[in-house]
Parts: sequence; C-alpha cells; structure tokens
Amino acid sequence: MEPSELDGLSDTIGIDLEGLRQKYANKGSASHHVVDSEADIFDTMQKAARAEKIKHANDTLDKYKTCHVCQGTGLMKSVYNFMTLESNCDHCEGEGVIIKNVKGENDVEIEAVEEESAEDEVNDEKEDGIVIEKVLVLCGGNLASDIGEKILEKMSGGKVEVEQKGMWEVKGKSLTDGTVSATTLVVFIIETVENEMPPEEASTLMMFFKRKSHPEDLLSDKFKFCVLGLGNSDLLLDRQTTTAKDCNQAAQTLDKRLEALGGSRHFDLCIADERSELVEVEPWLEHLVESLQIKGIAV
Repeated sequence: MEPSELDGLSDTIGIDLEGLRQKYANKGSASHHVVDSEADIFDTMQKAARAEKIKHANDTLDKYKTCHVCQGTGLMKSVYNFMTLESNCDHCEGEGVIIKNVKGENDVEIEAVEEESAEDEVNDEKEDGIVIEKVLVLCGGNLASDIGEKILEKMSGGKVEVEQKGMWEVKGKSLTDGTVSATTLVVFIIETVENEMPPEEASTLMMFFKRKSHPEDLLSDKFKFCVLGLGNSDLLLDRQTTTAKDCNQAAQTLDKRLEALGGSRHFDLCIADERSELVEVEPWLEHLVESLQIKGIAV
C-alpha cells in the first residue's frame, strides 16, 4: 500500500496506521536480533562443551600406555596338548593397558611401574631401613647366564657391588644362614626346559626351596629377591605329553615359594618367551637398574 493511500485510510478510521507499522516493524527486528543472539550463545556453549569432552578424553588417555606383555590385547595365549588356551593377561589384568602416570595430592607426577610404584619402593625401604649394597645374580641355564652378563654390564663401575653365579654354585643354606646379608638383592634368573622343570644346574637349589619342612619365616629378614623367568613356548608345541600350562612354570614356582617362605620382594616376577625374542627382558633390566638408582645407589 502506498504511503498516500495509508494516510487516507488513517484519516478515515482515525488510527495512525503508518505509526503502527513502524512500531511493530522495529519490534520484529529487535526480536530477530534477540533470536540470533541466543542462537550464537547456544552454539558457543555447545562448542565449549565438545572441547571440554575432548580435553578430558585426551587427559584420560595420557594416563595409560599399552601393556607390553600382551601388546594391548588383554589376553595371553598358551599351548597345551596342541590346543591354544587363552587367559587374561596377569600384567594388566586383562585390560590391555596399564597406568603410565598418576598424580598425588600435591599434583606431583610419579611413574607407575609393573606391580608397585617407585614411590612405594622408596617408602618400603624407609620403613625397613634397608639399603641395597650388593646385587647377587643367580643364573639357571645358558640363556640365563647371558642375561646375567647384561646385568653386570649395565651396573659395572657403579657404587653397588654386583656378582654373578650359577645356581649350581650356591648352596641353599648359604642363602638362609646369614651368609648373604639383608642388604643384598638376589636376582634369580631361571629357565624352564620342559614339563615344568628347571635346567639340571638349577634343580638342586630349586629342591632346597621346595622342601616342605622349611618354616614359613625361613627368609624373613633375609635378602631381598626378584625373579626373571625365561622360557620357550615352542617347547609346548612339539611335545604332546607336556604338563606345563606355559613356558615359565619353573620361574613361577620359585617366585611363589620364595614369597611363601617370608622373602622380601624387590619387585614382581617377570616372564619372557624366547619364541617372541624375549621382548620383556630389556624393560625389566631397565627397571632393575632404575629401582636401584631411585634408592640412592648410583649405578
């Protein structure tokens, strides 16, 4: 409608139609701006919420790393009588990941290790007042001796005394009568050959610890210990009559028995498979050296 026509109609009905049009046109424009403003705010809030979720997810992922034992699958495979058996990975409890970093009350980050943190090890040492002064590496098997030599190489020239011996060279009684002091860390490296059996050179020492006549506190206040098991799952593939559920039964038996006799654990059992090129050994060696450095014993 033309303005002149609108004016004429306004005169006829006595209402300022042009004024009404301008009034409501302004309100419509203002309402449109309000709607646009609310939409912008809502869109900004959605973007902020998405960004916060992504940040939280990334922060959570940063706390974990893939389990190097099961390669993130959460499962371990073993062969028994030509059957492949699956079980949850003991290292990550079937999760496939392990905690990499944790924060304390003071937001100080500490590295979490396989079964106990380095901070716990330091606290344990403060509680029992024991400082490791010597590392005695006892090897059962040719491959075990090779790994023992690597330990000597990594710790040579340091403040801590390191000695390597074959298990056949050590009598069990010398480990329990005080000959080996409480400030000694005894590292048992033992192979499993077949049917849950250790190598012949380690059998005498194994039989000593397995005696049922030993008191439950035989190793109380004695040396600290840790066990590294070396096996080969190929042995389970070509021996139908084997009774071993995995290729490191000897190491598991020894580790469990040392603990049952009151032994003081330095850190938990590590088992490696020669079939997969012993990939677990190097991280374990690094942890061994690092644990002694944390305790103030530079190596």
